[in-house]
Amino acid sequence: MQPGLLADAINEKTRFVYMETITNPGMEIADIKSISQIAHSNGIPLLIDNTLASPWLCRPIELGADIVLHSTTKYLSGHGGALGGVVVDAGNFNWANEKFSDFAPFVEQKGNLAFLHRLFKEHHINFGTTPAPLHSYLTAIGLNTLGLRMERHMENAIKVAAFLKEQPKVEWVNFPGFKDHNCHEIAKIQFNNKGFGAMLTFGLKDQDACFRLIDNLEMILNIANLGDCKTLIIHPYSSQYVSFPEDLKNQLADPQLLRFSLGVEHVEDICNDLAQALDSV
Repeated sequence: MQPGLLADAINEKTRFVYMETITNPGMEIADIKSISQIAHSNGIPLLIDNTLASPWLCRPIELGADIVLHSTTKYLSGHGGALGGVVVDAGNFNWANEKFSDFAPFVEQKGNLAFLHRLFKEHHINFGTTPAPLHSYLTAIGLNTLGLRMERHMENAIKVAAFLKEQPKVEWVNFPGFKDHNCHEIAKIQFNNKGFGAMLTFGLKDQDACFRLIDNLEMILNIANLGDCKTLIIHPYSSQYVSFPEDLKNQLADPQLLRFSLGVEHVEDICNDLAQALDSV
């Protein structure tokens, strides 16, 4: 959602503004600084899901976000073998305002950390949101190589995006690293010229063509995870959105769209696998 549309959408009943750093399937980049200014001028906290960018590429709190979420199963662990998630509270938002009267007991006890305190009291204690020790260990190991992996992920993404753009059977490629992408400039600024992420979407002529490509891939895996060391592809329309009402499903994904998460394999192996699979389309 663009800042102008966001401002129009905020009303006196709005309590939270939630954004993803990179929004699928359009691969649009949320302008965190502008959105945070709009949210804060209306007394609303900004929550950012930073999973797709990772803290190596984007630091939302420095841009004005109040709370940052990560699925650690993705880039932070890097191998998809450890379920987990984290909530980071910057401690900057004043929860003692009329929109959040139900936070009053938590504000009394923890002040600006009221959100984190409420999360702990109502969710952590009641539902046991403690990760398994083995999963914590595996995630910690993954964090040791986050910077190295992100560099390779993004290097592969730029090269594979360019490769796909040249393929006659590929209808379009959506990647913020392209100069003509509508979010290219904000990505450069927000990501400190470090890269453009390792996710992209591309389209074939129809859903059947997408299925044929997936069925003929040999190395690239058809798995719903992302941010893995392995390169992964998924057809969102027929998988993660399959149970959605038809009108909503058509808003969220297109039958010809494929979501692609670049791994750290050699880029020639990735391109060769795509090329041979495209021959079947």
